[in-house]
Amino acid sequence: MRLRKLCLRNIRSYESLELDFPDGSVLLSGDVGSGKTTILLAIEYALFGLQPGQKGSALLRNTSDYGEVSLELEVGGKEVLIERKIKRGSKSVTNDSATITIDGKRFENSITEVKVKILHLLDYPSEFIKKNNILYRYTVYTPQEQMKQIILEDSETRLNILRHVFGIDKYKRIRDNLSIIISKFKDESKILQIETSDIEKHSSKRLILHSSINLLESKIQELVSQLENVVLKRKEKESETLAIEEKSKDKFRLESEEEKTKIIYSSKKETIQNIIKEQNEAQELISSFKDKFKESELLYILSNLDEKRQELEKYNQSYINSLSNLNSFRKSIKELKEDKERVFNIEFCSVCLQNVSESHKHNILHSAEGKIIGINENILKCEEEIVFFQKCIKNTKLNI
Repeated sequence: MRLRKLCLRNIRSYESLELDFPDGSVLLSGDVGSGKTTILLAIEYALFGLQPGQKGSALLRNTSDYGEVSLELEVGGKEVLIERKIKRGSKSVTNDSATITIDGKRFENSITEVKVKILHLLDYPSEFIKKNNILYRYTVYTPQEQMKQIILEDSETRLNILRHVFGIDKYKRIRDNLSIIISKFKDESKILQIETSDIEKHSSKRLILHSSINLLESKIQELVSQLENVVLKRKEKESETLAIEEKSKDKFRLESEEEKTKIIYSSKKETIQNIIKEQNEAQELISSFKDKFKESELLYILSNLDEKRQELEKYNQSYINSLSNLNSFRKSIKELKEDKERVFNIEFCSVCLQNVSESHKHNILHSAEGKIIGINENILKCEEEIVFFQKCIKNTKLNI
């Protein structure tokens, strides 16, 4: 790094200053308070901004509300211009802005981003982004009190300070940590040696356990084979159960049809008897009223009879359907009650072979109770219909 030019405005004792640095060595000389330290502090401020713990009031001129520092330098063959400004606020003096120009390209970034770029250019450790840059203080500008500390302290303390300044104290920590780790490894090695002394004993145990495992695996295979047979048998039972259920449904359907057929047969038989009776009565009437017979009246009566008989047939059919539905509903209630009793006594499910919980039983019972209530309502409705159709049949027969 080669310094080229430094410009100050309202920095400490300088109201305005432009200082060109010639090539070669530079000596700053002057009486106490002439401004030598200000130039070094201004260079530090231009490079790194306000350091942690550093007050801006120590840089800004007491009679001014703002100050500026610009520094031109050459780093690694690149021309660099750094510009920083500070301002006085209501409570303290703070950074105002910072810009950096590298080979004519200007960057207006945040104060932290500018500091990062400068550290990267100077190849300083990145840890100084948020820390006080002691590397600059001890290599470029060292305050007198800190220099006394280096000179007057013992050799070990001076060595630790230099290690800290140049960032190589971490290697000492690494060496110390390695000593701790090596000691730990040695202790663990001793423990492992003791533990491995019984390896033969554990090896024989391992062989015994291995033979036991083989025996258990063979038993497991036998149990798996038995389980597969049980599963096959269960599937066969399920198929048989489904077939029985289908036959049961067919039986129920045939019984319903049989009941319906019996009712129809009984009704037809009664109808035939009534017709025969009516026919006989009609023959008697014909005989008694033979002389008074009028064909037109007969046709009218026969027409009315046909209508009434058709009406009677409809009522009979509706009556038979209601009776059939009533019997089916009563049979369904009987089956539901039987299912309730059977479910209540079940301990294991025949399909999944698992325990049937009480909550599941109560859910099934509750569902069955709901179905029974609905069927009872239908039974009441059928009974009302039966009474109604009986009255209609009776009245129609009287009319006939």
